[in-house]
Parts: sequence; C-alpha cells; structure tokens
Amino acid sequence: APRFAPELIVPGTSRMPFSLADAQSLLSTGPDTLTAKIVDASGKVVVPSISAKKRTVIDGIAYWDFHPTLTTVGQYTIILDGGDPEGSAISVNDPTTVTVPYPGQPLPPFDTPTNADHRGVTPVCTREPPCPLHDVTLTNALKEGIPVAYLVATPAFCQFGVCAPILDLLLGVRDDIGPRVAFVHSEVYTDDTAKTVAPAVEAYHLSYEP
Repeated sequence: APRFAPELIVPGTSRMPFSLADAQSLLSTGPDTLTAKIVDASGKVVVPSISAKKRTVIDGIAYWDFHPTLTTVGQYTIILDGGDPEGSAISVNDPTTVTVPYPGQPLPPFDTPTNADHRGVTPVCTREPPCPLHDVTLTNALKEGIPVAYLVATPAFCQFGVCAPILDLLLGVRDDIGPRVAFVHSEVYTDDTAKTVAPAVEAYHLSYEP
C-alpha cells in the first residue's frame, strides 16, 4: 500500500514509503526489513534488490521506506519478496509535468494563516488544543535563513489516519531540536465543514494529505 503521492516521483533517487496490506485492510505488523526488486514496463529488472526498514508512526501504523534510484521517465513495478508477484505500480514522471514542489526545488513562499490573520481559514488549527505552529507565515519562516518544516494536515478530518499523529510527532521533534528549525502548520480545509480546501492546498496543487 503506497504511502506517497505518485505524481511527485521524478528521475533520480526518491523516497517511497509503503505500508503492508491484505485484501481487507492495512496491517499494523510486519518484519523489521522488507526487500524487493523493481522492473520496468517490459519486465526488465532495473533494481535487482532494495531494502527498507520498518518505521512505526504510532501503535497500529507502520511503514517501510524504500529509496530507489530510477533515472528514466516511465512505468515501473516494485515487487516485494514474498508478496504479491504482481507487485505495486510506480511511475517516474517528467519533471516538467509535476506541479507540486518536489525534493531538490526551492519551496515557494506562501502566506499561510496565522493566529493573528486567519486569511479565511477558521479554525486556523483543528488540533485540540491548537498547535503552536501558527505564529508566523511560511513566507516569513523561509526568510529566517534556517531549515523549515512545513506540514499541511488536518488532524480533525484526516482521511488516512495519520494527520493527527504526524502533527503530534512534529511537535515532539520541535521540542527536541528547539529554534534551529522553523515549524509551520497549515490546515487542509477552510472551515469545520471540511468541504472547501484551503488556499495552502491550492497554492502547491496538492492532491494528497498530510
């Protein structure tokens, strides 16, 4: 079960996290390491062996992240050792067609909602209690000259069961490393009806969350 947005994969080394699933649901358990191979559209093996370590988000949510290097645009299949021989389809996209900022590109500035200026997004944070990552806009955070961690997620209306814990984990990282990194959180929807996506989502053409 892929845990990444396929439209973001471009030639080069990519991060591809997967969870395990059976016909009914995602699985919460699995081995410490998974191994796999990758074949191209013709069935030629292009990555003979690649491994991924198990990582646990919270109890019941685990994933394994592969980091393959695929240099040519096209369709591929990753086949897990001991898994479904049909594998899981992956695509490597032409960078000129990718509208979402991807690794290696500068993140464009955007005036995210803050506690002082919601910019049409209410509530500015659906976490209970609200998180402290709404004091500055992403635009201003990017001007500080330090790394920026930017999360677009809606803890109250998450579709995939990871938005709320991801935000809490990010807050834990913030507590651990202090002011060396600027942290910014934006909500996915404009209000608590969860019907209209927020400008932060549209600004980066996001089709996924968190």
